[in-house]
Amino acid sequence: SIYSNPIMVGKYSNTYEKDRAAQERIRKEEQFNYYISDGYKWLEKNEFHNAIFQFELAVDFKPENYFARIGLCKSLLKQCVMEKVSCEKSNIQILSLIKDFEENVDAKSNLSEYVLTLGDTSRAIEVLKFE
Repeated sequence: SIYSNPIMVGKYSNTYEKDRAAQERIRKEEQFNYYISDGYKWLEKNEFHNAIFQFELAVDFKPENYFARIGLCKSLLKQCVMEKVSCEKSNIQILSLIKDFEENVDAKSNLSEYVLTLGDTSRAIEVLKFE
């Protein structure tokens, strides 16, 4: 009788679609969180290419997310300091982060402190001077 009653079919299909949409949102959020956590794991191991890849996926997924963007900046900065590679790309990402999150006054100091932990004082000062 459920299948022959149009009111009941609509009722159940509507609930089904809502449940599927909610499950999809949860899956996407879990996927995003995985990109971030995996990016930091790779970064700790100095696997810059993998870290950058994961953070770029996170940024593509949620470009407005501060943690995805700062993770990408940190990965590029670490690669720049340790391998002298991707320094220009790092600068572009930092400037973009500062512009997009200008209300977050800690962004520059956070990145600068991070570079100091890597042992590059001149680069840390350079980051603080970015406008």
